[in-house]
Amino acid sequence: MVYRADIARIDKELEELQKEAQRLYKELITYRNKEKFMVCDTEKLLVLDKKLRRVNRDITDLKKIKQLAGKVEGKEE
Repeated sequence: MVYRADIARIDKELEELQKEAQRLYKELITYRNKEKFMVCDTEKLLVLDKKLRRVNRDITDLKKIKQLAGKVEGKEE
């Protein structure tokens, strides 16, 4: 059974992950710009890219869970 509190928790977690993704994206862009001037640590760039991909994957998973939860909640009412 899906409760509105569960959906609210998913929304909050989704919002936090989206903020984290924005922060990582900005940091990644900054490092990519530095790389053009040969100042960037390539390993750090790869780590940032991997973190951003993981966060984006988590966001996608949460959106799917929320969508399924909404369908289940709609059927129960």
